[in-house]
Amino acid sequence: LEVPPGYFSPYNAQSTLHLYDAFWGLYLPFTVTGRVSDIWRSYVVQRLLHDIGLSLVYSPPIVENRQNSHYSTSDKRMEHHLYERTTSLLAFLTNWEDNSPSLPARIENVWIELYERAYVELEDVLTIQKWIRTLLQFGYNFPSIKGKKINSRS
Repeated sequence: LEVPPGYFSPYNAQSTLHLYDAFWGLYLPFTVTGRVSDIWRSYVVQRLLHDIGLSLVYSPPIVENRQNSHYSTSDKRMEHHLYERTTSLLAFLTNWEDNSPSLPARIENVWIELYERAYVELEDVLTIQKWIRTLLQFGYNFPSIKGKKINSRS
């Protein structure tokens, strides 16, 4: 099932596959809780995938997840940003535009703007900059920007 450009669908960090052209999207922000980190990362990655002509695809599961049945007040506390701030995050990403000619610049710029809007802390911006430098040092070839931005919908 392909999520078309212009739409967002959450995915987490469990049992996911990032192909080479999306390898840069493996970065998980760590200044938000683990219950928020992977979901918000999924939205940021999807927004940038649209700029390189790619999209998110769901496939049948390849693992079975057996969770215990606990759900506590602390779980809810760790997820509160998902309930309180995701709508505004998606609105921001829907309207976000960047004319930088390269994907690394756009990745850095979107994370800077997420910091400026208090979605993440400065440490995430500094770490995403290190992540980009590391990928470049190891010879990773970032995909090229393709055409104009597609207006996203949540």
